[in-house]
Amino acid sequence: MKEKYSCSKNIEKIKNVVTDLKLSGEGLDLIINNNFYRANLSKSNQSEAKNYDSGQLCDLLIKGKFNQLLFRTENRMHWAPNFQKPGMEYYNTIAGWQNPKRYIVNKGPYLISTQRQDSAPDVPEILLTTDYFFYAGLPYFKFYSSMDIIEDVNLSLLRNDEMTMDSLFTHVAYQSNSGQIIDLSFAERYKEFEENPIESNAPWVCFYNIDIGYAFGSIRIKYDNTNDTGLPSPTYHSHTKISDGAERGKYWNRCLIDNYPVFVPKGSSYREENAYLIFEINKEDKFKEIIEQLNIIKNPVEVTLIQ
Repeated sequence: MKEKYSCSKNIEKIKNVVTDLKLSGEGLDLIINNNFYRANLSKSNQSEAKNYDSGQLCDLLIKGKFNQLLFRTENRMHWAPNFQKPGMEYYNTIAGWQNPKRYIVNKGPYLISTQRQDSAPDVPEILLTTDYFFYAGLPYFKFYSSMDIIEDVNLSLLRNDEMTMDSLFTHVAYQSNSGQIIDLSFAERYKEFEENPIESNAPWVCFYNIDIGYAFGSIRIKYDNTNDTGLPSPTYHSHTKISDGAERGKYWNRCLIDNYPVFVPKGSSYREENAYLIFEINKEDKFKEIIEQLNIIKNPVEVTLIQ
C-alpha cells in the first residue's frame, strides 16, 4: 500500500537533532533565528506604534555578508492587515493588537509557528486570524491571515500583505500575471504604476538595493476573497500599491478596499498567504532566486512511502 507521509510527522519526538532554528523570549515577545535571518516579534518602547503586545514582526536582520537590519523607525515592519471605518480619523492595524485572546506557540527543531486570533483593533466586526511559520535552513518565513466579517460593517480601507521600511532600498520589481518582470527605480515607478497598477495577485513583488545587492520580497502563495457562499467578497480598486512613507520610507501593500466607503456584509472573508524572502540580486539574472523559490514553494515535493 502507499501511505502519504508528512515530513513533520513526530518531529517533536526527534532528539539531539542539528538545526539552525532558535527561539528566545517569552509570550508574544519572541525572537527567531536561523542562519539567514533574525526575526524580532518583540514590542519596543521606541515608539507608541511598536509598544503593543501584538506579536507582529518588528524588524528583520539579514545575516551573512550583508548584516543589514530591515526596520521602520516609527512602526513595526509588518504593518498589515489593516482596516478603517468611514468617519474614523485614522486606520488601525494588526500591530495595534494588545494581547490577542487566542495565542499559541508551536516549537520544533525545524518549524516554529505562532497562531493568534481576536477581534481586529477598533473594528470588532472583523475576526482576525494570523499565523507565522519560521523554518530551519530556509531564507524565508511564511505568514497567513484571514479577515472574517462576523457582522455587517462599512469599511473605507482594507489591506493586507504590507511591509514598511525606512529608506534602505533603491528599486522595486515584480512579476505580472502575464509573466513579464517590471524592474524600476523608485523615482521611475510613479508614471508606470499610475498607468499600469500592479495586480493584486501578482506572483511576487520585491524591493532591492542595487548598490549593495540585498533584496526582500513577497511571494504570493494564496490570495482568496471568497465569502461563505462561494462568491467574491466586496473590494474596491484592488491592486498592489508601492508608497512613500514619512522621512523617505517605502512600503508595499495590497489594497482590498482603497479609500472608498464599501458595505461589507457578514460572511465576507479575505485571506492571504505569503512567503517573505530575503535574497541576493544575481548579477547575471537579477531575480533568479525569488523565481526559483516561488516555483519550489508552489510545487512542493510530495513524499510517498510504499509498504
